[in-house]
Amino acid sequence: MFLKPPIELRRGYKSPKHLGKVAEFTCMACRIEPAPRARRLNLHHLCGIGAGQKASDLLVLPLCEFHHQVGGVSHAIHAGVEIWEEKFGTQESLILEIHEKLGIEIYKNFLAKK
Repeated sequence: MFLKPPIELRRGYKSPKHLGKVAEFTCMACRIEPAPRARRLNLHHLCGIGAGQKASDLLVLPLCEFHHQVGGVSHAIHAGVEIWEEKFGTQESLILEIHEKLGIEIYKNFLAKK
């Protein structure tokens, strides 16, 4: 039986308050591989939602520009998600880590199944 995700995790859900909290963190990938120089922080929405469709604002990671888009293959998530996840961890596990730091437990079971 297929269970729909909670409304807050569905495509297009907006939460400026949550985005503001996540923006206070540093790049999740820089912990493993520091960027060559200081970069502006981006909030990356979970990939794999669907063609041209943005994930919920609750499914975001703080990534510097280098690890988000400009770093190239194996450095930037948008240059190759599978390779990036092998190096830094799955997007879901990193989102769960952010949720744990923010004290959000409600979506833990849904994200852990992915």
